[in-house]
Amino acid sequence: MVVREGNALLNGLTYSIQIDFAPLFYLFSTIIPLCYVVYGLRKHDRKFLIVGIGAATFSMYTYYNYFSVLPLEWALTIAGLLLTGVCVWAIRTLRIPKFSLTSKAIGTNEYKNLEAFIFNQAIQQPQQTSNTDYGKGDFGGGGAGSNY
Repeated sequence: MVVREGNALLNGLTYSIQIDFAPLFYLFSTIIPLCYVVYGLRKHDRKFLIVGIGAATFSMYTYYNYFSVLPLEWALTIAGLLLTGVCVWAIRTLRIPKFSLTSKAIGTNEYKNLEAFIFNQAIQQPQQTSNTDYGKGDFGGGGAGSNY
């Protein structure tokens, strides 16, 4: 989608047209997100997994944008049901660790109290005591007159 719309923008077209080697770009739009997801699952790297899922989602949106066969409402409903089903299946399947993957939390989060620590550091200031006797000035009691 980025290449096709960028081509239309650079050439001053009012609508985007199919570019040369478009099947190659569609192939890359399919393979690269899947490689990110597989790498993220194999190496247990959450960043790669999230980027792969996001890229796959954008690839599906691109395909739907140019080759839609269903109304948007039906496509979203079917995709939501499919994703919900896949999530339920994955959570139930991965209760028992398989291939070193599990749906349960393992280890501890070493940064779980970081927000509370930063907040406490920001608000804890030593109480300052002052020997100044306020309220004795001539102008409203604030010391703004000539006599303090």
